[in-house]
Amino acid sequence: MFLWIRQLQKQVNKFGSINALIDILKRLSISDVCIKYHEGSKFADEGINFKEAYMSYANDFKNADFRVGTWGYNYFNNVADEINCIKSAIDNSDYYIYNPEVDVANENSAAEMVCSSIRNRYPDTIIGYSTFPIISYHENIPYLVFNKYCDFASPKCYWGEMKWNVDVCIDRTFKEYRKYNLDKPIYPSIQIYNVVYNDLARYIGYKFSYTGLWNLDDWSSTFVDFLSNKCSEINGQENAFNYYEEY
Repeated sequence: MFLWIRQLQKQVNKFGSINALIDILKRLSISDVCIKYHEGSKFADEGINFKEAYMSYANDFKNADFRVGTWGYNYFNNVADEINCIKSAIDNSDYYIYNPEVDVANENSAAEMVCSSIRNRYPDTIIGYSTFPIISYHENIPYLVFNKYCDFASPKCYWGEMKWNVDVCIDRTFKEYRKYNLDKPIYPSIQIYNVVYNDLARYIGYKFSYTGLWNLDDWSSTFVDFLSNKCSEINGQENAFNYYEEY
């Protein structure tokens, strides 16, 4: 599993130090973090310098044997500069995930330019995308472009936000992605804030091989309790989310 982080510096301050944060994550068997690196074509936004924070602490994670990814919220309205941001992110991390939402709606040509340029420059880098789970609600997102150039999809299966139960959310997401001919592996990202304990237990029964956890900035005590106290009881494994095979 990988843990999304939006405002890394804020979280370091919250936990007291980077070492304290790393220690807590390791106790929860989390060893993969995906840290925000840019906002569209900018490394900083609204007073937050994402790249600066990442560069300050990336080596601390790596020295602690973490896998360290980067992500950026995408706009594709300034293609050249956004490509440069993504290149910088990839040059300094183990993998990259696009985060395209409403701001890339109908930007098929720009998405093609960005994604093809990045893939041509980094043919062997692991690259994914994370966007809406129900495609029929957002058909103007260039899903097929991301499917063409990415290695996996991590749809935002936030069943709590959607006010659906776990089964409806996961099953509908898979049906939609297959219906629209998206054939890359699916590793859902799930919300770990405002969660019900039993929903987490239900989710791992789907047997995905990888899961995104959204996010450190907002995670709940219920989620922390689930990982720290119950995963080993569920199947005798240190990390239940990583144990299961792909659905």
